[in-house]
Amino acid sequence: MKQLLAIIMMFWAGAAVAQDSSINIELNNISARNDVCQVYIRVRNQTDAAYSAFKIDLAFFDKTGVINDRVLIDLAPLRASKTSIHVFDMPDLDCGNVSEVLLNDITECTAAEGATAPADCFDAVKLSSRGDIAFVR
Repeated sequence: MKQLLAIIMMFWAGAAVAQDSSINIELNNISARNDVCQVYIRVRNQTDAAYSAFKIDLAFFDKTGVINDRVLIDLAPLRASKTSIHVFDMPDLDCGNVSEVLLNDITECTAAEGATAPADCFDAVKLSSRGDIAFVR
């Protein structure tokens, strides 16, 4: 009985690890600083792969659903099993009027030497957002 319980627990632990093998991109904050809109992104690379290039295409929509701005950001380097913070300026964006950010695409996803990138990096990404601004795909 104890052996069966140990096998079940090992299987469950393995399944939990497999479920967490993703790249979590969190829209952490959008705020004005010195009259410039700054976007804060937190990336949790929960995979065993490091990335030498990881470019995302983001579109920013206002409260009426109209696109306000678009940007291509390289989040690399992404180390394996590491969380990182990325801050970038959007000088033409009205921070207070953003209601939604769209992850339009991942334009480049290159694993570092010796690592293997997923066949579809877009599917490997999970999105989340803090605050009232939606972060969608």
